[in-house]
Amino acid sequence: MQKYAYNQISLMQYIFLLYKTQLGIGVFTLPRIVAEDVGHDGWISILLGYMLSNIVSILVIKLMEKHPDQTLYEILPCFFGKWVGNLINIILILFTLIGASIVIFGIISIVQVWSMPKSHQFVLMLLFLVPVYLVTKQGVRNISNYAQFVFLFTMWQPLLIMSTIYDAEILNFLPIFSEGIPHVLEGVRGTLFSFMGFEMSFFLYPFLKDKKHAIRGVIIANTLCLNILLSVTLICFSKFSQEEILDFIWPTLNLLKTIQTPVLERLEIPFLSFYLPVVLISVVTYLYISLLGITTLTKKSNHIPYLWIVLLAWTILSIFYTPSINTLGIVSDWWTEASIYIVFYFSVFLWGYSLIYHRWQKRGLG
Repeated sequence: MQKYAYNQISLMQYIFLLYKTQLGIGVFTLPRIVAEDVGHDGWISILLGYMLSNIVSILVIKLMEKHPDQTLYEILPCFFGKWVGNLINIILILFTLIGASIVIFGIISIVQVWSMPKSHQFVLMLLFLVPVYLVTKQGVRNISNYAQFVFLFTMWQPLLIMSTIYDAEILNFLPIFSEGIPHVLEGVRGTLFSFMGFEMSFFLYPFLKDKKHAIRGVIIANTLCLNILLSVTLICFSKFSQEEILDFIWPTLNLLKTIQTPVLERLEIPFLSFYLPVVLISVVTYLYISLLGITTLTKKSNHIPYLWIVLLAWTILSIFYTPSINTLGIVSDWWTEASIYIVFYFSVFLWGYSLIYHRWQKRGLG
């Protein structure tokens, strides 16, 4: 019997969980990021980032196919020994936990700026932690069910964003490759952050019931994410000049301000409210993966006590410290830089190392 058979998920749940984990709050900031790095050719960098993400995703699945009943936390001590393997595990736990923390404090900051400027961070944190606890405590299956529901619940939101294209200015995209192809390639690095989430396959693969379609599932998830990110970026570039985008912290929300309705004056506020469940998927997924690592290290089966510790730490932090937008940006940039090495470089290295490891193991057995 498989170790994770009690909490298995379907291919559809696997796709939606990866897809919604990838979106997060990156959909609000990506147009500005690529505009800073590449200018109006940033949409090409997004396509290249998507292709690179697919390549690394396939390598991740190929590695996991050799260890179908183990998560990365269990594989690393086998590859590198107990001490080195567990040291890397601790780094991964901190990486995922910090990622969850950045997202939840980031979305609270967005809500305070756009919807509830007079609300205290502590109150908003308590409101967010209720669904975070309820979704996370039951494990992967419950999180994937939540992701599936959120996908259906928010299907109208991409259509609303696309409705703003009515007065698009195509000339904003010209000339293409104005600063050269090398400049576009340099911008790929900044787009990779928005595809973060596929690395969850390192930990979700053992829970997947139909593992033979895992590669198809992760590519579909990446493609769904690309459709949203590319559409939002293209529309923002067509509606705003490059100088205007650089003035916006969250250009996607500014894009929604251009929609005029006889009923609602600020459509971006209800849009943001309905988008919050999407952001919470990123929080609960990264949070659960960090808790899974802690339970693996401590050889415990119940992650709920550790969940309470994290939620209590977030609550206390929200009382005594309110990070500014600039501080969140600096921490997010640091985490993004670290994620490039941990998710992309380390994944490729680990795949190559696994080939050597298994070849050496076969020779040893022979």
